[in-house]
This record gives sequence, C-alpha cells and structure tokens, in this order.
Amino acid sequence: MRITPVQLAFGLAGAVVVLWASAGTGFAMVHLGLHNVVAAECWLRGEVWQTTRGEVFAHWPPLFPALLAAGRSLGASHEATARALNAASLALTVVLAMQWVRMLFPAPWVVWLVGALLVLQPSLVTIHATLASEPLFLALLLGALVSAQLYAERHGRTWLALATALAALACLQRYVGVVAVWVIAAVGWWTWPKSTRWRDELVFLVGSAAPLALWLVRNLVQCGSLTGSRPPSDIEFDQNFTDGVQALQSAWSSSAEGSAAESAVAWTAVLLALVGGAALLAAREHRGSARWLLAFPLVYLVFLVSFASWIWLDPLDARLLAPFTAWTCIVAPFGLQAVLAGARGRHLPAQVLGNILAAFVAVAGLSVCAHATWQRARSAAEAGAADWVKESELFRWLQENPLEARVYSNAPEAYALASWRPARLVPTRRPIDALLALERTEFPLRLVWFDPQGKFSLSNAKAAKLIETRVVREFADGVVLDVELRVP
Repeated sequence: MRITPVQLAFGLAGAVVVLWASAGTGFAMVHLGLHNVVAAECWLRGEVWQTTRGEVFAHWPPLFPALLAAGRSLGASHEATARALNAASLALTVVLAMQWVRMLFPAPWVVWLVGALLVLQPSLVTIHATLASEPLFLALLLGALVSAQLYAERHGRTWLALATALAALACLQRYVGVVAVWVIAAVGWWTWPKSTRWRDELVFLVGSAAPLALWLVRNLVQCGSLTGSRPPSDIEFDQNFTDGVQALQSAWSSSAEGSAAESAVAWTAVLLALVGGAALLAAREHRGSARWLLAFPLVYLVFLVSFASWIWLDPLDARLLAPFTAWTCIVAPFGLQAVLAGARGRHLPAQVLGNILAAFVAVAGLSVCAHATWQRARSAAEAGAADWVKESELFRWLQENPLEARVYSNAPEAYALASWRPARLVPTRRPIDALLALERTEFPLRLVWFDPQGKFSLSNAKAAKLIETRVVREFADGVVLDVELRVP
C-alpha cells in the first residue's frame, strides 16, 4: 500500500487544523472525557478505576484512559496527550480514507475532494478538538476495514493480522467497535480466500474479541454488569430516528440552528453519498470493494438507532454519528463523479453544464464547511466548563489542594475538572436527607459544595441532631466541610 505525498499533505493539514482548533482558549472538556481522565488518574494512583461520580469505570472500555495515563506518566498533561492523539488520529483518518478511495476509483480529484471534506468537516473538527474517544476510534476503524479489504484482494497474512489487531483496539476504544467486527466477519466470509475461510474467520473473531472479553469479565467481577448499569431507554425508535436526522444536519452547521446554506450542504452531501453508494454497487468492477466501503455505515446507523431505543444512551448527536459523517465525506464524491459520468454521454452543452455544476457544488460545499469549522473552532474550547466554574475561588483552591479523603459533592464533574479525582453525588435539593441515607461506613466524609449563589446551609435542627460538620475552607462561592455522624 503506497501512500502518496498528496495524501501525506492532506493528513498533515488535518493535524494542523486540529492543533489550531484546540489552541488559544484550550482543549474542550466534556463529561465523557472527564470520566476517562479520572479513570486514568485512578490507575496512576493504583486505585480501582472510577468515574467522576465514584462509580466503577465500566461504561466505557479501557484503551483511552490507558493512553491518557501513559501520557501523564511521561510528563504530559491530559490535554496535551489528547491533543496529540486527536491530531494524529485525524491525520491517519484522512490518509486511510484517501487510500481507500484510491483503491476503488483512482481519479485524483475524487481522492482530493475526500481529503478536503474530512479536513474541513465542521463536526469532525470539533470532535477532534475535544477530549473524547471518537477520534482515535475513527482511525482504528478505518484501518481495520482497509486492512480487511486488502487481505481479500491480496491474500497476505499480514493484512489479516493487522485487521484483527486494529479491530481489537477499536473495541477497546469504544464498545460499538463490535459492529466493525461483525461487518468485517460478514463481508470477509464472502470475499476472503475460500480455501482458508473458516480458519481466517476464527482467527479474526477470537483475536479481535478476546481483549474486550477480558475487560467485560473484569466489569462483571467488579460491578456485576458487563458494561455498567444502563437503564432502559424512554425514547421510542421514531424519536431516535428523528433525532438522528437532525444530528446529521447539524453536523454540517456552525451552530445548533444552522443557516440555509449549511442545511443545503448537509443534505446535498447525504444525497450525493446515496447516489455514490448506489453507483458503486451498480458497477460490476466495483461491487466487491463497495461492500467493504458501504456495509459499516449502514449497519452502524441501524444498530445505533435501535440500541438507543432499547438502552439509555447519550442523545443521538454529532459525536455518536461521527462515523456516519466521516463515511458521508468519503462516499459523497463518488456521487458527484456519477453525476459527471452521466453528463458525459450527453451533448456538449450538457457536459459543460455538468462540469460547471460539479465544480460549483464542490467549491461551495468546501467554502461553507470551512466557514462553519472556523465558527465552531472558536467556541469549541469553551464547551467544557461553565464560566462560573472557571472563575470560582473554590475551583482554584481545589486545583492547588487535592483532597485525599472520601469526597462527596453536588457537582462531581466540576470537582473532577479541578482535581482529576472522583466524588460521589449529593443532590443539590435535600442534601441533608441524601447524607443521612448513606451507610455509616461512608462517614467521616468530606463534602465539597459549589454554591455560586451563596444559599447552601446545613445548619438546621434535623442536621444538628444527626450530623456534625466542621468547616475546612469557606469561599464566597462554596465550602469544603468535614461531615461525621453523631454517636446516638
């Protein structure tokens, strides 16, 4: 597999865009990223992996926190580690996607348009400027699928080993990586060498699933569930489908609302991707390779919407739909090429009009994407914490004075952002009842209370009889207390 200088240039451009988007105001920190950071810190301290709320870290697989911990052990901050990982991930995603397209249709302008779309796609850049697990997952996913297709075409055992290893890492980065395992196994059954098909399938399935299986056993032992407790979903399939459609549109916008031009680009990209997919399947010479390209996004979208209707997930937003967005960028240029191919059989005016229209769609689409990416990048780094948290005296004190005791808080995420440590939740409403409902073995405990409005108090008759408090530090926007049960 030969990588061209143009692919490397586009990959480097993707890395630069990520570094630019995450510079200036800092790296965006979301609650899912905080869970991974806290788990990484727990590992470095030799403790059981926990989330920001002190629960066993089981809702997510272990690769991302392990990489964050590795970076921290080498002296890098979690933000710097994530920034380097995400920049490298987008670079790899761009290079692999362009290589995949070259394998199918080596027309240079199609390959270049795929690279440009991935570098400028607004939601992909935003996600890569966020401390999240999706960027590396996308790179691993593409690597596994490209390697599996190369094994089908060239029969080199190295490609099967690489596909197996990358699929295993994708499962350890996000649980939904099992969808890639299913897709590769299914498509491989029809395209891999028939003489070794059974052995190849067994090697791939065992090799890619075994590391995740060990992690699931660990989860079962520590918290009694394979992937953590997950309540049933209260959202019906049709609502999830509607949310998914809206998320696909907002993925191409500079804000939640989006402009008319951004909506037009979004639906044009999706429509061209559908046309491109149909054209690839219709062409006999591309049909086998097209199965590898098109199977995953279709299975992933159906799986995601169906699973979200069964088990509670985060809202179906651009983050969860990032793989589908990336595939839209990869397949849409094939749709544009199919439109041009249809125009070539017409009269000269139709050919000229088709070329002008294709050029306009490509240039206008990239321009709208670039503008939306610019707008998003300036606000993405502010998404991780509210202004009052950043300006909080209590927050700054916690950054400089890590607490070693068992900690409870009304804002575990804010506490984790300040200290990279977990804290169990005490609800803002009726906090005394919540404290009194705890097991006696939880006391004594330390209570970190973020109170920007200055209304918190434990000084009432009920509390005075049952609990004893001592102020550790008091601030204008919060307080740190030692809390003990009174001996009856």
